[in-house]
Amino acid sequence: MTRKAFVPLLALAALSLFAFSVAGCSDSAADTAVVDFSITDAPVASDSVKEVYVTFSSLEINESSAAGEDGSGWTEVPIDATKEYELLSLTGGLSDALGSLELSGGTRINQIRFGVGSIELVETDDAADAARHPVTLSSSTGLKIVNAFDIPLSGTISIVVDFDVRKSLVYTAGQGYKMKPTLRAIVENEAGEIRGTAPAGYSVYAYASVADADIAADTFADPADTVDSPEFDDAYTSVIVGEDGLDADGLGSYTLAFMDAGSYDLVLVDPADGSVVQVASDIVVVSAQATTADIALP
Repeated sequence: MTRKAFVPLLALAALSLFAFSVAGCSDSAADTAVVDFSITDAPVASDSVKEVYVTFSSLEINESSAAGEDGSGWTEVPIDATKEYELLSLTGGLSDALGSLELSGGTRINQIRFGVGSIELVETDDAADAARHPVTLSSSTGLKIVNAFDIPLSGTISIVVDFDVRKSLVYTAGQGYKMKPTLRAIVENEAGEIRGTAPAGYSVYAYASVADADIAADTFADPADTVDSPEFDDAYTSVIVGEDGLDADGLGSYTLAFMDAGSYDLVLVDPADGSVVQVASDIVVVSAQATTADIALP
């Protein structure tokens, strides 16, 4: 082979090697996906609890649904363990970032586990008496969600965790506050929402379409005792109707966010006495869409 023939062949070989390397990198990038985690909350319909602060010491995921607390396969999600979340500010569709990590594309998350650093609450918004009170966590092993989340082959998936302080917070005289967290999680771009207008300051509870008798049975005996026993404990989620930017009829706006697709009954509750004043039935939520449902007093 002459030198003149050898040079083009060498160049062609180098070009082929470069193309193979680029293709390999592309395939590698396509095999990973980014998973973002964030936190949201439902409001507490209580005049005595104004703020709830929590820090997380760890966030882990597991691709196995059978893995135990001490089992293998737990992967740590990098988070800021010093960051403090005021949960009651994360309602009505608001959320705050927890952390993110890369996973192999096409896998599945089956468990999410939180380590809790601290939980504290403020009972009043009076600046002169805004002391924080410690809250005891009922579980010594942290918080866990067992649910399946399919990871795409590439791109980003965002998982929102609803802490739902309203259902979780319990007060016992002489023992103080305890937290029995009721967590749920949903993929953000698959979630639907319900939005509309309703009397300002009222609470709206969403039920997964149950009988009126079941809703009535789910209320608590003493409407003033909203901390001792959570009201409407079986509600899927809830919101307090905003009191800013009222319309001509004096109605405020509300948003029930991060909801699974399905049919729901919306229960409108008077803040004065905790009574059910209106039920809007069979409100359909569609994935990645907003459903409008205006609720008026009877």
